[in-house]
Amino acid sequence: MGYRRRGKDITGGVWFGEEKGEGEGLSPLFFIAVAPRRRRSCSSSFAVSAPPCHPRRRPHLATPRPRSAHSHLALALVWPALLCSSSSKRWWWWLWSCAKFATRIFRGIFDLNYCTYNMTNTSQIITCKAVVCWKVGEGVKIEEIQVDPPKSTEVRLKMLCSSICHTDITSIQGTPLFKFYPLALGHEGIGVVESVGDEVKSVKEGDMVIPVFVGECKECENCISEKSNLCMTYPVRLTGLMLDNTSRMSCRGHRLYHTLSCATWSEYTVIDVNYLVKVDPSINPAHGSFISCGFSSGYGAAWKEAKVESGSSVAVFGLGAVGLGVISAAKMMGATKIIGIDKNDMKREKGEAFGMTHFINPSNSGKSSSALVKELSGGMGVDYSFECTGVGPLLTESLEATKMGTGKAITLGSGTEPYVPFDPFSILFGRILKGSIFGGLKSTSDLPIIANKCIKQEFPLQELFTHEVKLTDIEQAFELLKQPNCVKVVIQI
Repeated sequence: MGYRRRGKDITGGVWFGEEKGEGEGLSPLFFIAVAPRRRRSCSSSFAVSAPPCHPRRRPHLATPRPRSAHSHLALALVWPALLCSSSSKRWWWWLWSCAKFATRIFRGIFDLNYCTYNMTNTSQIITCKAVVCWKVGEGVKIEEIQVDPPKSTEVRLKMLCSSICHTDITSIQGTPLFKFYPLALGHEGIGVVESVGDEVKSVKEGDMVIPVFVGECKECENCISEKSNLCMTYPVRLTGLMLDNTSRMSCRGHRLYHTLSCATWSEYTVIDVNYLVKVDPSINPAHGSFISCGFSSGYGAAWKEAKVESGSSVAVFGLGAVGLGVISAAKMMGATKIIGIDKNDMKREKGEAFGMTHFINPSNSGKSSSALVKELSGGMGVDYSFECTGVGPLLTESLEATKMGTGKAITLGSGTEPYVPFDPFSILFGRILKGSIFGGLKSTSDLPIIANKCIKQEFPLQELFTHEVKLTDIEQAFELLKQPNCVKVVIQI
């Protein structure tokens, strides 16, 4: 029988505590005294694999130092007995083992913590709180859910904050876009990378990122053109599942679907890296959440979708976050007349803060919204109109508010009705009606530009931030949205 000496294994056997194998049937003394340090990524007492412990120090071995500490402890205990029975003096070897044990035991404890930390954060299921809608019209509940580790191209996020978008409300009420329940809610937000899959290179642990629902591969037909932002490789996900048609979230044994590409009303969430945008950590988290959907959708609609021209006129139906985004971009593009339409008089101040020049409250008149817009635009209508509410009848109104022959209307809102009334003569006279997803923005090319403007405070996003709640008080958030002075509710996670 031999021993491990100067880094060379000169004996067989298995490690104490491992599953039975080639050393089955041997005495306990054998397991303690001569068990070699085998090349494994981590102790078998862990149910999952872990990365090599401290590869910076021992890149050629995947052996955690806790085993080294154990082996030196074994030698320190066994060698005195061997000295008494041996004719040769091995006192120097015994002293060496004791000295090595004293140093290795501390390193072992350190590396055990290192190994356990990495395994806990990259390989294990996390139990956390999330907002779940079990059925259409049933409301929401705070549930304890399980979030799986990310797969190869995925990232698990620790959410910092989120916000409420109109799409979240319609998904609770029922909409043709979302047909799968139970639904883990939320798609606006900002978070920190907690762990990544083994093929993820663009972000790392600790990076601040914004989840988006439109990817950008930069190779497909739509990505390389200027005509559309709808990537064909990483499209808008309406299945509520990941790219491999599975879910990383579950609750009480039920698979959870998520809104679009992710679920941000959760303490942790998993998203494919192609639906993430890395941002500067100096960004205000609440503002970062606003630009992950609502505000950016409006901003992009005027900037990228309509390409508003300098000196043109614009009408914006609905002065929520989307509409205020439209106003901000229209001002940036040089529009000289920006008309905001809303039934809430308190939105006048918000609109003016972003650059609105005229305000219409259709409730104060017996005329239609389109007629009131034409009165402010010389009877001809505006060059560009943006419908930001999802209210069916306003689709025709927004189109009628534009100029005959050249007017262009962009629809941004999503309602709960599968069909809406529409006057075909509005289009017959040369007007253009166009739909828009995420304002025509390309996620990795355009959103960082908006994030940079946000950091530089080029638009007053603080005007959107009117209320704040904790994740566990999500019911209160829906009540706050009914208040006339409410624009965006931030959910602190």
